[in-house]
Amino acid sequence: MISKLHLMRIRDIFRLGDPRFGFYVTLLIVFASACEVLFLYLVGGFINGDDICLPLTEFCVSSSNTIQFLIAAFIFRSFISLYSNSQLYRYSIGYVGLLSTALANKITQITAKSYSSYDSTHTIYTEANQVVNNIIHPTLLIFRDLMFVAAITAYVIYEYQAIAVVFFLYVLTGSICIVIILIPRLKAMGLDRQLLDQKRLKRTEDLSQLRHELFLTVKNKSLVSRELNKVNMSFSKVVAKYMFLRASNRTFLEIILFFAIIATMATVSMDGTSATEFYAVLAVAALRALPAITNIISFANGFSFHIPALDQVAGLLMGGKSCANVNEESLFDFSKMKSLEICFSKSVEIEPHKHSFASGVLNVVVGESGVGKSTLLKSITGESDLFSVSCSVNGQDLSESELQSEIAYCPQDIHVVDTSFKDNALLFCAEGEELGDVAMARMKELGIGGVLINRDNINSATISGGQKRKLAFLRCLMLDRQVLICDEPTSELDNNSAASIITILLELSKKKLVIVTSHDPRLISAVHNSNILEL
Repeated sequence: MISKLHLMRIRDIFRLGDPRFGFYVTLLIVFASACEVLFLYLVGGFINGDDICLPLTEFCVSSSNTIQFLIAAFIFRSFISLYSNSQLYRYSIGYVGLLSTALANKITQITAKSYSSYDSTHTIYTEANQVVNNIIHPTLLIFRDLMFVAAITAYVIYEYQAIAVVFFLYVLTGSICIVIILIPRLKAMGLDRQLLDQKRLKRTEDLSQLRHELFLTVKNKSLVSRELNKVNMSFSKVVAKYMFLRASNRTFLEIILFFAIIATMATVSMDGTSATEFYAVLAVAALRALPAITNIISFANGFSFHIPALDQVAGLLMGGKSCANVNEESLFDFSKMKSLEICFSKSVEIEPHKHSFASGVLNVVVGESGVGKSTLLKSITGESDLFSVSCSVNGQDLSESELQSEIAYCPQDIHVVDTSFKDNALLFCAEGEELGDVAMARMKELGIGGVLINRDNINSATISGGQKRKLAFLRCLMLDRQVLICDEPTSELDNNSAASIITILLELSKKKLVIVTSHDPRLISAVHNSNILEL
């Protein structure tokens, strides 16, 4: 069901578009609808053998020339229709880019722990694509179809009055009967389809997981495969019936139309010329109106299945989803920061551990693999909630967003965008910022040569692990924030590169608060024992 709330969300999402272009497309569709009506008028005049005069003008064509004029009118009407369609598609497809950009800006302001799953960013984009393909784009097409159907119906009723009224009453009666029979069946099958699809996805996940668990027997795999096959068969049958009924909308309408014509002929008495003219116009009108009505019925029936995606996207765009803005201004003066105190625990049952990271020295978190060093850093930065962490600076409690506004985080692995090295280095900087002398000096210290700096296109496959590590570190340096957190900054690096990063970290730690995790004895040996947190 299309509620008022969902219509408001569609309206608000449409505000992303260019209103001037939208107004132009609207006028174009109105003009195309007028051309449809004019063409029906010309068809009626041609069948009746009358001279044809264009409404509201003094332009008339004699009956001997009507066939040439009708052909010219058909070509013009078809051209306008095709052109309006092309502009409509251009307008609606533009929302893919607009919506993606708007979502990207919002997603950068949401901490990872606000997501329900690891790939929820991908899920949001998938749902955005679903909204564009199944709601926004069809809504524009439905607007066009409604315009056409309304214009054609109004003209037929105006021109043929009593005959048309009787005919449309029969059509309406037949349509109501079809709706009463089909819609409940479609909705029931749609719900079955959703439930079976969830089971099918769950069985697919089970099978995928079992393939990675080598200790499980072939019998267990076979069991899940058999269950998956069973669900797939049921799903296929339901979807086949569902799609058959949805795809048969036009055929059902044609059946209703046929019987409505028979009933009208039996009910209304009219002379042969009027009957021929009416049914000829009706046939031409039906060619245009039937696909439009089919689209409207299919959209109205299928809309409810895409409401969750609409809610997700609309809620995110309009601030309905709680999110932390990483650019939020903090009232705390981080330049006077002396220490960052954390209180953390892996669960509520375990006594929380307190630790203070000091400003002016290099702080290192050490421990065995898997103990949770990286997870602790991610909990401080707000990317994970596996550790329960509360933070304060100089004894003053801070909100998560306040602390994040001054954190530069260097993870173990980064995403490299398919663009130039310079653009990748400036990815988190303000728009228009350039690599200045300080940045160039840092790159020289890191051993990033001119060949790499000047590359126009890099990605994860075309640079080494060490180069990615240096790029991640450079991004943090470019942010120039008061808290620098690095996860294994010297791993995968040769001695010279590691020494450069250690030197830079020690230098930065004199004026910023710097926290790193490491297994690397080259780094740990450079730090005083009192600044080491062992998990």
